[in-house]
Amino acid sequence: MCSAAFISLKGMNSVSGSCEIPITIRFFVVVAGVVVAAVDVFGGVVEREHASAERPMNDSTMTRCNDIVAACQKCWIGGRPGSCGEEPAMAWCCMRSLIGFSAVALSMVVIAGLGAVLRPITSRPVAYDVTDFGSFAIDNDVANDAAMDLKGLWSRHPDSTGRDDEPMAFYYFHTGGVGLYRYGQIGHNTTNSYTWRVDHDDRGPVVELRYTKTGVVQRLAFSIERDGQPVLVLPVDPKQPGISNARYSFMPPPDLGAVAPDLVEDIGDDVASLDAHRLDHRLWIDQQTFATGGIGFRLYQLRAAGIDGRGTGWVHIGDFDDWSTESLSYRLLRNGAGDVDRLDLKFALRGDQSLTPVQVFVVDKKRSLRLQHDPRDFGASHDYVDGGPSFAGFISR
Repeated sequence: MCSAAFISLKGMNSVSGSCEIPITIRFFVVVAGVVVAAVDVFGGVVEREHASAERPMNDSTMTRCNDIVAACQKCWIGGRPGSCGEEPAMAWCCMRSLIGFSAVALSMVVIAGLGAVLRPITSRPVAYDVTDFGSFAIDNDVANDAAMDLKGLWSRHPDSTGRDDEPMAFYYFHTGGVGLYRYGQIGHNTTNSYTWRVDHDDRGPVVELRYTKTGVVQRLAFSIERDGQPVLVLPVDPKQPGISNARYSFMPPPDLGAVAPDLVEDIGDDVASLDAHRLDHRLWIDQQTFATGGIGFRLYQLRAAGIDGRGTGWVHIGDFDDWSTESLSYRLLRNGAGDVDRLDLKFALRGDQSLTPVQVFVVDKKRSLRLQHDPRDFGASHDYVDGGPSFAGFISR
């Protein structure tokens, strides 16, 4: 829903996996350059001051200085630095030479080290985040093919008919390197968001999952069977402990509504014809920033109601990394003036039903909905802000 979670899972087309020179290497290269420049400037100033103090800096002096510099470099390299520089001015020439020589040598070492560090970075197989590989040429063809094969929704229960009480468990690998793992029942479940990428190790193709909320990283070997409907096989699946070779079937777009109805495009709604001032076909959200970090939310997602005021939807509670989802049905009830003033909510899986007075009002130019008795906040009065049209449309069919 809004991070790697309630993300708009459409249109994400970024490329990751690029190589960037580490900042420490760039720092040392810059430092080496500064040292060389500073030594040259400082040495020139000192040389002129001392040469002026001892004798005029004429051509013969400079020639002699250059001779001593050459001799000093020669004796330094030969391991006899004590024989350098008999006179003060000449000693400064020698010092300038030695420091400059050392700085240049340091620069050469840094540049050589830079090449040594970058060579393995640029030559090793790169693990690419999933992206639109159609216009992106990469060296690791195997990882490319595996990543493209993995994109989509893979369900443990491919024969689900969409009843609220049916079990659900699926991995959803979306373009852009973001994804979801959801499990529970169709009518009541929980979702964990993650980022993902594909590479290889000695087991073959591996998908690396980094869960957004916990930071836990899992590297899962996988294979895809292609006899008939594609099946994702995970020899070890941390989400299914005790089960070897967990199998997840690929769900083609027409079948997605049975396993992820709140994420699938609602092709029955004519969004353009819906009045933005209606209570239905909206997201009503209350979000709070935690002092400990992160953002929590409560969210009613109401699909468009029929002419009788009846509709379906979901309530989501959690944060933008992990959240729970519960399906509901509702009915809009109107007063004598024709305005909606009550909302009848029913949660079939739990058997809960609640009739609550409602009020739509504006605060700070934002439409808000007040549930006088919010059945998912222990009956307390709760305000929700209009978050726009219902977002059922992450996954296009």
